[in-house]
Amino acid sequence: MNKENIQRSLESRKIDHSINILEPGELSPKHTASAMIDLLQSVYSKHAISNNKKQVITDIEDGRLVTWLAKKDDKFVATASLIAQAGDSVEIGRAVSNTKGVGGVLMDLAVLHHLHTSSKPLIAEVRLADEFKGIPGSEATQHICFDKFELNPHAVAPFFEHGNRPRRESFVLSRSDIKRLSSISGVVHETISGRSFGGNESRLLMTQKEPFQVVQDSNDGMQIEDFWKKNNMLNNPTFTLFPIEAIDQNMALIGQLLQNPRCVICGLDSNLGKSGKPIILLGHVGLDTKIAPSKVSANLPILMKRDIQTIADKFTSLGNQNLDRFGEWPNGSWIDRKGVIWTDQS
Repeated sequence: MNKENIQRSLESRKIDHSINILEPGELSPKHTASAMIDLLQSVYSKHAISNNKKQVITDIEDGRLVTWLAKKDDKFVATASLIAQAGDSVEIGRAVSNTKGVGGVLMDLAVLHHLHTSSKPLIAEVRLADEFKGIPGSEATQHICFDKFELNPHAVAPFFEHGNRPRRESFVLSRSDIKRLSSISGVVHETISGRSFGGNESRLLMTQKEPFQVVQDSNDGMQIEDFWKKNNMLNNPTFTLFPIEAIDQNMALIGQLLQNPRCVICGLDSNLGKSGKPIILLGHVGLDTKIAPSKVSANLPILMKRDIQTIADKFTSLGNQNLDRFGEWPNGSWIDRKGVIWTDQS
């Protein structure tokens, strides 16, 4: 990540003189939280942090959440934040703008602040969604995170929901402290290639339900068949993430998940597991899980770009394949029961 390039980019930006940028601490934690949540909801309609405003205020008071805001004509028009993570990293996120170019300025300011004050790695959950019913596409954010900030992708999945008629969107998990992979799927295949998938399957335990389900191997869990039935995995319209460490005793579980037609390889966790082996991320979507189409627009290496698009498209097709039509995207496209994306001109 080149601090000088980001500084030059910031200095070259021309924004309206009527834009007033508010640095962290200029507003009270309560006022900051309200402004940020209102902006996120005004653009995305539904955003997970709006469910717990008290926690947002506490995070600001404790310094775990550092937020930049911009106003125009006495109205808030953009925001971006740094969010301290439990795993000794800092996230650039909660960025949104209803005025062109201003959100990017705030993201630049936030990242420069991080580079001047911290040596911790920077991470981001980068949206891939195409434009949908007034909710903006993610081209600008992809360019900023992948091209300018040089964050490196390591996993893709439909982690979060947005919209008045909520539908999931695919996001790319990325970091500053890992090397750029040639492709996400390729590295996962290298990790499991030549491994035996025999043996006893691990037990499964659900450890998180919102904003998406997380299921891990655990001696306190259930056999996979019993777990699938109890949690109605086939018909439950949600996304479930399986982070499984690639150790010998877990290979039977990984093999069974890979055989499930509704499971997709998402990538690798950024950290190693307890035994020092890579953690493979697998994702499952139930029937009727509405997932928006994705568009990879960043200037990534061609193999990585194709791989991210392929993973995201698999999730979109799987999520919507039980519906006749879904969407009303600007170009009139929809997705049929077989997961084929159509347009009225097709």
